[in-house]
Amino acid sequence: MEVALNLPPAEVPWGSNPHGAAWLADDLRLSKGGFEYWWRSHLDPAWNHYVRGPVRIWSAHDGADGQALDALEARNFGALHRLTPSAADERLQIRDDLDAALAHMRDVRDNYWDHDWRREHRGLGRHPENELWEAVEGYLHVLDACSVTRADGTGGSSP
Repeated sequence: MEVALNLPPAEVPWGSNPHGAAWLADDLRLSKGGFEYWWRSHLDPAWNHYVRGPVRIWSAHDGADGQALDALEARNFGALHRLTPSAADERLQIRDDLDAALAHMRDVRDNYWDHDWRREHRGLGRHPENELWEAVEGYLHVLDACSVTRADGTGGSSP
């Protein structure tokens, strides 16, 4: 599941848990669902190197997508409108995601030992170490996908 947040892309790099989103994950019970969930900026496309052919089931503007929900209920997956990029758009997005992930990892590294930063990144079962791990993991995840893109000339890798 992917949740688009009303934040700029720089504040929602791949694999991160944006500051202040822990309450939302808790309130929506995402961490109790037994499935993956990812945060994205509402300004980024829903698809990326990992999320392939996503289907929108709800938006802030239009609410629930009845057609998508009906197709899911009927298990009529062919009727789902999947969001897919062109190869060029996918290459550009992975480049932007890699830049954002690297900037985020450097920001976490640079602030990791700052007392105020550590206090701000603690709570609801989360610790500063989670931020560091997620920054490194998110960057490496995008870097690996970028390497696959360069090697085979396609737009990325599938999970």
